Amino acid sequence: MKEKEILKQLQLIFLFLAAGQVLFCLVVAYLVMEGSMAPSHTGLPYSYLLPTVLFAASALAYFLSNRLSEAGKQLPTLEEKVQHYRNTSIMRLAVVEGANLMVVVFTMLEGNLSFLAYFAIGLLVFAFFRPSLDNLVQSYELNSQEQAALRE
Repeated sequence: MKEKEILKQLQLIFLFLAAGQVLFCLVVAYLVMEGSMAPSHTGLPYSYLLPTVLFAASALAYFLSNRLSEAGKQLPTLEEKVQHYRNTSIMRLAVVEGANLMVVVFTMLEGNLSFLAYFAIGLLVFAFFRPSLDNLVQSYELNSQEQAALRE
């Protein structure tokens, strides 16, 4: 069934995006600890900026998810709903991933590993938006026939 394949692909996309973030973070942490990255000391208040950006990205992803799910509920076919869910999921994951990568880049620029605490929080937010069949059923209020078609 095409819809089940789309969900599996979406879950793989999630895993690869998460793995890429973690890998990038590990490389940056290694470079900072080794001393290869000289701090730039730009003077910007990153300790205030990073949580604000992370909170704004999380709120935007949540708002996008809810807003687009409401529109997706009105779609007539299961295939359209699954396609819409995929697009919505990719958008919300991209927003949170962008904030996480921004945290890692600022960690690299400043040479301050304590900023990685924000990355850990961002990774938890990213995991919160993990696409799943249950989330699709709940967000799009699928009827029992649509649920059965996805579960078989």
